[in-house]
Amino acid sequence: MAVTKINETCAGDWQTLETILGKFTNERSPQTAFRGQSDKTWGLEPTIFRALPSGFHGKYVLFDMERGSRQRFARLAARHMPAGIHRPDKDDFAAWWSIMQHYQAPTRLLDWTFSPFVTLYFACTGDFDKDGALFWVDLHDLNFHNADRKIPSIPQSMNDDTFAENHWEGSLQIYIPDAPTDRMDAQQGLFTVSLGNSTDHEPLLANLTPSQEVERESIGKVIIPRQLKLEVMRRLSFMNIRADTLFPGIDGVGRSVSESLAMYKDFFDDSVADDQDGWAASSEVVDSD
Repeated sequence: MAVTKINETCAGDWQTLETILGKFTNERSPQTAFRGQSDKTWGLEPTIFRALPSGFHGKYVLFDMERGSRQRFARLAARHMPAGIHRPDKDDFAAWWSIMQHYQAPTRLLDWTFSPFVTLYFACTGDFDKDGALFWVDLHDLNFHNADRKIPSIPQSMNDDTFAENHWEGSLQIYIPDAPTDRMDAQQGLFTVSLGNSTDHEPLLANLTPSQEVERESIGKVIIPRQLKLEVMRRLSFMNIRADTLFPGIDGVGRSVSESLAMYKDFFDDSVADDQDGWAASSEVVDSD
């Protein structure tokens, strides 16, 4: 299957970015999903594949890793699971993955959100020396693509044979947990998941085509220049999109305080420079006396 390159658009300033996002909020929502990445060069690769050894081949190695990771997480998390998080059945792989993803364990899930502004947060937070990226995908086109290829939905209960015996390579499914965590709710989150052995979702999504005979795209990528990141973070903060609202809990509060310093670092740098210039000027006056 030939891979089509995803079209890129560069948002040079906030006004351009607002115009681009306005098209989604006015015309395409809620059938569009978004993902932000702080480095535009990254692919759409789930965390489990980033954890695999170099030169990885063979889905059975992946299944063994996933089985061991899930069992270890379920065993160790049993005594720490908050009351508000539902404990899934042992064969409900996807539900376990969503909880593991919540707590930074590697899974084959890839995070997306229904909110373009939440996506901006993730595209602009961190890696301030690199351009960020915002991906978007039309979910209606993805569902149509799967239905056209007769790719079944994610089964509610799965075991290792579900993966070993399927022929779903090169396919992606949308997954929205029945019992989302508070973090997923805050971030308006959803996932894409490959039931095959696909390590990068980008080439799979790049081949989507509109489900109807219309002149529009099914997926795109917006580049956010590094110089724009701090301004975007400040504007999002005024919209109440910050770490303490997207990551409910004391850890989100800590992240928010750290980010508030990063947001205004350029102002602090200018103030320090002004103070140093003023001190140097006053020293010259004293020396001349």
